[in-house]
Amino acid sequence: MRNYFNKRIFAFITVFFILLATGCGEKDTQSGAGSSDYAQSGQNDLADPENKDYKTESGAEVDAEELEVKKGKANGIDVSKWQGLIDWKAVKSDGIDFAIIRIGFRGENGEIYKDDCADYNIQQAHKAGVLVGIYFFSTAMTTAEAKEEAEWTVSAIEGYPISYPVVYDCEGFLNPESRVYGISNKQRTDNAVTFLEYVEAEGYEGMFYAAKSELENSAYWDTERIEKDFMVWVARYPDRPYPNTAAPDYSGKYSMWQYTDKGAVRGIKGNLTLKYGKQFEGLEEQTNMLSNSRYYKVLSYSKSKAKVFYVSDTGDVITFIKAKDVWEIEEWKTVWSKSGSADSFYWPYYR
Repeated sequence: MRNYFNKRIFAFITVFFILLATGCGEKDTQSGAGSSDYAQSGQNDLADPENKDYKTESGAEVDAEELEVKKGKANGIDVSKWQGLIDWKAVKSDGIDFAIIRIGFRGENGEIYKDDCADYNIQQAHKAGVLVGIYFFSTAMTTAEAKEEAEWTVSAIEGYPISYPVVYDCEGFLNPESRVYGISNKQRTDNAVTFLEYVEAEGYEGMFYAAKSELENSAYWDTERIEKDFMVWVARYPDRPYPNTAAPDYSGKYSMWQYTDKGAVRGIKGNLTLKYGKQFEGLEEQTNMLSNSRYYKVLSYSKSKAKVFYVSDTGDVITFIKAKDVWEIEEWKTVWSKSGSADSFYWPYYR
């Protein structure tokens, strides 16, 4: 589904945004993404540029239950596979109006990957009544790569109800380990404009994401050029977040404001995977139908019982019980499948 959102109207609506920092596979800033106690099994984790900490500032804690509903404003979150299995009904009930969902990224190895949770998140958010936009995390070095990313993105979201913008996100370019380190401001801007021009030509609304410090005085982007043709989503974290601070201290044009990276939202749980996950790696193969999961998340854990979410071609929640110090399957439910035919189906399991 194409998005024909009226840009002139949307440009006058300030959208307040929470960036979540909790989730299934938190960015490993201490032991390294490939350490043995990092319980994600996704094969693209090492290449994922968002599996690094690029933060230049830190926001204050915000609980979505305390958000205010104001006319002309909407509350939203952004998510990726790093938030794991999300209860979108709970998210909606917590006052969240929209979500910007990562559709994919270009890895540090130059390859393009789809976010493991993109399909689940888009479908379930829409089903719960949460409006959906998407973002692509770019490490394009040339306009040719940026166009390739845009073409891939448009193909990946074809047929989905995208009612919020398609966002170009490029971060970490000041890190010497980044693929895009050393690229000029002009080249970075050319890449962003190429991506956004393509998605808008395909009928979607394009949006550009960056921090205030990158945009002001065109420090790292040609801000005037971007603002002239595209909506801007600016990240700026005040000491007293919205609604105590009504607007960011940013003098440029913007349509979305991300005011913290420490949001708490119902339906998005903390990280049990890092602490307990290693012992469940590969146990989905006990079903004789599931194997080679791209990653998994521990949803609940006790000494005798645990629930684990596995993502492969389907999304499955397996309940394990511990018998004689061995985890065995008690129950197995497919919560999501590409066709939808197996959604919410409980499978019989016989030992």
